[in-house]
Amino acid sequence: MCEWQEEVLRLTDGVGADIIFENCGAKTTRKSFECVAWGGLISSIGCLSGKENDLSDRTNINALAIVKNVTIKGILNGPKDRLEQVLEFYQEHEIHPIVDRIFPFEEAKEAIKYLFAASHFGKVVVKVKA
Repeated sequence: MCEWQEEVLRLTDGVGADIIFENCGAKTTRKSFECVAWGGLISSIGCLSGKENDLSDRTNINALAIVKNVTIKGILNGPKDRLEQVLEFYQEHEIHPIVDRIFPFEEAKEAIKYLFAASHFGKVVVKVKA
């Protein structure tokens, strides 16, 4: 089993990540709480592991959120066919996002500072190479 939360804690010197994008659901929620920083944010954006809870794991989300002062935010993306319709519309009408600035991954901290300065117009992109 992948213990990605341990890697997050290692990379953050045990502090945890300020923001966790939780896209797997019930089977990884506890891991997200284990590696989120105190006062952090868990954005729940999907259920790739399925919507069924493991009956042997009774994760008390309320208690975990209170202990670490964590904010949990659900993000509804909608059905896949709706996204496909939107993408088709964008292509048909040649709609493109306005990109203000692109940062290499190594400058991600600067990108966040730039974003929080609110002097941008359009998208601020951090480019990740695969």
